[in-house]
Amino acid sequence: MTEFKEDVSIVLGGAAGQGIQTVEGILTYALKRSGYHVYANKEYMSRVRGGINTTEIRVSSRRVRAFVKRIDILVPFKQGVLSWVSDRLSKETVVLGERENVEEEFLGRVNLVEVPLTKLALETGSQLYINTTAAG
Repeated sequence: MTEFKEDVSIVLGGAAGQGIQTVEGILTYALKRSGYHVYANKEYMSRVRGGINTTEIRVSSRRVRAFVKRIDILVPFKQGVLSWVSDRLSKETVVLGERENVEEEFLGRVNLVEVPLTKLALETGSQLYINTTAAG
């Protein structure tokens, strides 16, 4: 039997400029308009060093006011995201995205649901639409 969770932690991760804030804006707007309570938190690494940026969107039918350490759904836009958030991953974490963005050592440790985001974005017209495709 599946355990019911009071809230869901969705984390998006990638490089600066990959549209993580765009996806956050789309999802938080849609979730709020659907009647859910939403808390969003951003984390930035050094842009000079090409670091990983992440944003957590915590969604609940009850009021939420803080970050949680666990990740229920992770959407990595580049290689290295899973290593960056590894202390927050569990066997229950679902990774939505492309296989090439998941480091080898995490295969089997998380539930990968392959979604061809780049291919879908290119079919829409440009790889630049990968963030909007991910929001969908």
